[in-house]
Amino acid sequence: MGRQVKGCMAGLALAMVCGWAAQGVAGEKVITFQSGVSDGFPGAVVLAGALPGAGSYRFDYTSSISAQFTLSAGYVDHYDVFLAPPPRPHAEYLEGDDQDHNELTDKFGTSSSIEFFVPSMYRDFYNAGPEYEYRGVPAGTPVYREQRYEDPYYWAEIVGDEFGGPFNYTITVTQTGVPEPAVWAVMILGFTGVGVAMRRRRVRAVLELA
Repeated sequence: MGRQVKGCMAGLALAMVCGWAAQGVAGEKVITFQSGVSDGFPGAVVLAGALPGAGSYRFDYTSSISAQFTLSAGYVDHYDVFLAPPPRPHAEYLEGDDQDHNELTDKFGTSSSIEFFVPSMYRDFYNAGPEYEYRGVPAGTPVYREQRYEDPYYWAEIVGDEFGGPFNYTITVTQTGVPEPAVWAVMILGFTGVGVAMRRRRVRAVLELA
């Protein structure tokens, strides 16, 4: 029995280590890197763009003088309600809406980082109340809400003090903590191996008792 437990624990540990190791290689990606010398008076740099999707993002900057780094990042927070189960055609759409979500953060100094997170899409299942009866949907009908976070973006600015003039700078935008498909494949393979090993041990134990 002790050997079985140890074997399963070893397999589980191997699956997790494989996943973590792969994530360490593939789970962090530089989206944008820019460096140069500011121009204007006071020196200022503006960088803007789209973010590739759900995940955590880190915005790092450095400057040769103390400067103010301002980050504006956001996305469209959108939801739709459909009849369950998914997926359903647009004809079975019940309601939906969206609103802008934006976060504004300032840092001051010669270097710093700012974190920003874009959530993943999810579905929430529940039974409708009386709110959709006007659409011919009785209370208690299974429905689901699909929440999406669309068009993520960022806008970054570094501004030096009015007496500093031009300065050297770098801005790096990095996506972190989002395993790629290959990472999930490695972890699933590892957990599958653990399950197969446990099943074989159970079958062997039954045969020995018989």
